[in-house]
Amino acid sequence: MIIDAEGTRLFGRHLILPRTHERRALQWWMGQGDRTHYKIAVYSRYSAQLLWQQPFETLIDATLFKGAFDLGDRPLGCPSFEVDVDCYVFTVDSYTSTGSTTWTCPSGVTTTDWLAVAGGGGGGADATYNGGFWYAGGGGGGGYLEQTGKSVTPSTGYTVTVGAGGGGGASAAANGSAGGNSVFDTGTANGGGAGAGSLGYQTTAGLSGGSGGGASGGEIGGAKSGGSATQGASGGGTGYGNAGGSADVMPVAGGGGGAGAAGSSFVTSGGGGSGRSSSISGGSVTYAAGGAVNSSSAGSANTGNGGGGGYGNGTIGRAGGSGIVILSYTASAVAFKTGFNMPMLGM
Repeated sequence: MIIDAEGTRLFGRHLILPRTHERRALQWWMGQGDRTHYKIAVYSRYSAQLLWQQPFETLIDATLFKGAFDLGDRPLGCPSFEVDVDCYVFTVDSYTSTGSTTWTCPSGVTTTDWLAVAGGGGGGADATYNGGFWYAGGGGGGGYLEQTGKSVTPSTGYTVTVGAGGGGGASAAANGSAGGNSVFDTGTANGGGAGAGSLGYQTTAGLSGGSGGGASGGEIGGAKSGGSATQGASGGGTGYGNAGGSADVMPVAGGGGGAGAAGSSFVTSGGGGSGRSSSISGGSVTYAAGGAVNSSSAGSANTGNGGGGGYGNGTIGRAGGSGIVILSYTASAVAFKTGFNMPMLGM
């Protein structure tokens, strides 16, 4: 974001704009998405390696931190560095509401980092076969797709879609539902695969998706595999996803696959594959974990986690968590021209 108007200044903790530029400047600073916050990122000047970062709720807090940093006064909580460094303020736009919208590239922005996590798959439902206790498969985590330094064009609109979580199997022996895809521009993260419902007597394979859903066990039918991973890396970015856990002719099932690991096999509790962590927001957050077997837990909103598989005489499956899309970018121009003796605060 850029404010490039003579007379703009900080007074206390308030941004003071000249009247002739107020409307245009405020539009430049307007956040996008469902939530906008900011982060400070410190890079090695020579290797461009990210050394440290920290999120801030307000732009004023972030720019005050940067101003002190640039004057050589290390703010509280900031480490010292043994190499020459550069400090930047990033805007972080998070899209959390399911459905499609548009991100418009702000003036001065030429690249952005982005993360798209699809909706997690729903877990399968247990059977009522012979009054037994059988295990349904856990839902797969949503596909996880990320890219750093994507080239973007100012004033151009880019499609953003947040995938919904898949529903859990709603009746005895029913499969869960796949999660919805999440998209940034031409990059698509595929929704998590559904967990297989338990038929009681028959083993059932998991369904494929961003990460695969887990298989369910039974008395006959031989070993069945978990769903395969189709995390999706089309249109740029690097995708992550893993297969769901397999099951055999026993009353057990497989956990859903996650962005960090495959679902476990031949388990009666737990077994969802681990997710993958991202620090795009300024702090580490883990997304797209697989749903567990014998779990009453649904995937949390905006995590892309898979839902738990049902256990116990017709227990329904649990829904997967909705996905998320996050963009992190910084402008290439000077942010402030102040009307009194304050440092230039670059973005």
